Amino acid sequence: MPPREDTTKEEQVDLYLPTGAPAPYLIVITSPSSSAVGRMYRSTKDEIVLGRGIQSDILVDDDGVSRYHAKIVLRGEKRVLIDLDSTNGTFLNGAKAKEAVLQEGDKIQMGRATVLKYNRAGRPRRDVPPRVGTTRR
Repeated sequence: MPPREDTTKEEQVDLYLPTGAPAPYLIVITSPSSSAVGRMYRSTKDEIVLGRGIQSDILVDDDGVSRYHAKIVLRGEKRVLIDLDSTNGTFLNGAKAKEAVLQEGDKIQMGRATVLKYNRAGRPRRDVPPRVGTTRR
């Protein structure tokens, strides 16, 4: 049997937000696909969709994950995890979650064996001035 194709999108991502602050990221802790473990996804967009569907921003190779399983949206300064009425649900730190504000170190579980860890941004870059119309905190 041939190995399963890795369906994860490979693209150049901006590691910093327009303010010059590092972008928050998700890191794959466990996955049915061993090639996905350790992979990092920066969250530079206001909305990121996670799922098996080819239109998802983060493709999750797990049979228990819906095509459009969950999304992470920016609300003010916070990132919010929202389950998209997935078949098997989305879990945050072991508890089923329909919607929840993400905190540093939170673990998002989907499907049979996929766990992603959420990490907020670290210190802002000092070598790049903020873009026009933005402020650095």
